[in-house]
Amino acid sequence: MRISTNLLFRDMTSTITTNMNLAADALKNGSRKIHKAGDNPAAESQIMLLQSTISINASYSESANSAATLTKETSSSLDSYKKSTENYLALTEKAINGTTNAEDKRVFAKDLNSIIEQVALTANSKSYTGDYVFAGNNSNSPAFSFTRNSDGNITGFKYEGNDIQKKIVIGTNLNSTVSFNGSKLFSNKDGVSIFSGLIELRDKLEKGESFSPEEATKLKATAKSFNDEAIVKTTDLAIGEKQINTTLKRYESLDISFSTQLSMLQDADLGTVASDIAKFKNLTMASIASMQSILKMSEDILSM
Repeated sequence: MRISTNLLFRDMTSTITTNMNLAADALKNGSRKIHKAGDNPAAESQIMLLQSTISINASYSESANSAATLTKETSSSLDSYKKSTENYLALTEKAINGTTNAEDKRVFAKDLNSIIEQVALTANSKSYTGDYVFAGNNSNSPAFSFTRNSDGNITGFKYEGNDIQKKIVIGTNLNSTVSFNGSKLFSNKDGVSIFSGLIELRDKLEKGESFSPEEATKLKATAKSFNDEAIVKTTDLAIGEKQINTTLKRYESLDISFSTQLSMLQDADLGTVASDIAKFKNLTMASIASMQSILKMSEDILSM
């Protein structure tokens, strides 16, 4: 009886150990179908390719997010500029309509001076990265420098940037511009700087003199040209911003698709894993229960 009991104990102990190890392995390896290249070389090759593609997609997505933020900031600055050109045009129409007196003109000159300061502030805008976005790739310094008179009013300007655009790679053969040539941006289609137009009109208004019909028509046309060009430039940037956002959505969609494919290749079936663990657990518990029964029988026999 003792020999049989010892053999049973040894067999059951071995069975319990085996089942426990199987349960532990199922739990340890349950998250992946493939643990080394030799398990499934073809699938492993696809997994490596997908992982590389996901990494590249994430890098492009990060760059596109940065470009989207910068473009949104630039768009906000250009919207402010467009508003300034609208105010410039509206003020010009009031100041040169032939019914204003000399004092009115001087008041308009002060209003116009405020517009000059606003445009100057916009032209030297910084992005969240600290770069001057309208200075080309010379973005560590303000795009424009200004000279002022004893009253602190701007009387002259100089563009300190360049015409080289900084770009961010946001995809294969796909770039996004993140800096601009302010000399060109803050000008009309003829290349005349808005500061020239603003300063000229302000100085004329400060004198309080009357305008001839021909001069009034020219000044109004000049103001309108800046507003027209501002509308074109803000529209162009809005189109670019939309394209970047479309690209971002595509990357988000691709990331979901690639991640799903990767999961199908390498992730184990959780239902199967749970079933295997439960099976090994039940077998282990059954073996333990049998051992307990035999121990009880042995105790009963020994006590007789």
